[in-house]
Amino acid sequence: MWAALSRPAPVIRRPEDAPLPESVQEVRLWEDSGSFARTQLIHAPVFWVCLPVAAIGLLWFLTVDDSSDAGPDGFFWALWVAAFVWLLVSVGVLVHRLNIRREDLADHERIYRHGVLCTLHRAPWDLGGGEGDSSPTFIALDHRLGDRAARRIHQALRTWITAVTAVDTSCLDETLPAERLFGTEAKGGWYLPFIPGFGTSEDFAAHQWVLITAPKDPEDPQPVVTTVPRGKTFQRMREKARRRAARSAR
Repeated sequence: MWAALSRPAPVIRRPEDAPLPESVQEVRLWEDSGSFARTQLIHAPVFWVCLPVAAIGLLWFLTVDDSSDAGPDGFFWALWVAAFVWLLVSVGVLVHRLNIRREDLADHERIYRHGVLCTLHRAPWDLGGGEGDSSPTFIALDHRLGDRAARRIHQALRTWITAVTAVDTSCLDETLPAERLFGTEAKGGWYLPFIPGFGTSEDFAAHQWVLITAPKDPEDPQPVVTTVPRGKTFQRMREKARRRAARSAR
């Protein structure tokens, strides 16, 4: 198949418009555009630590303010124990979430340093959903590829996908680098069964971009795929990242 594609059909690419990330802060925004990870990993655990601290403060106030000769009863001491256990559990969760956040930040640094920016193209196959819906699959091409190499890899992947769908589609559920299918000459192309941020086939617009980063674990075959935003969203995130970088440089 690869050898037969010496004169592949053209594929539309615009490497001159490549939106390369300017900073780690920008990649961080691409990966967590809604700040959900920050909320889940930092703000929420801190809130849950504050609650038992407030409960302990209330219990302390009630203990000091208790003027009875008998002192606090057994139920009151049980509340003390429960509040401290709650505090210990909350602190443990916070420490665990902070470690996860630290790993996420290290991953963002790695994506920024080693991510390969790729143009994104529709593959001739849609994954079927459970309720009649379908989601698009993609072919990603390294934006640094020459036009001839990009056309050849693109056509080879399209031909292979079309042939596979007629036999067994189970292998189309995972990300596949073109070089695994066609050898080292096809390096720089990927088949992607999905990318973050896309839903149905109608959501797809031409000339999208993704960053593809090799996994940290050599035994893990699945790369990290980061969707590059577009239009006003891209400009807004870039401006926000520049402001953060400027504040950090002060």
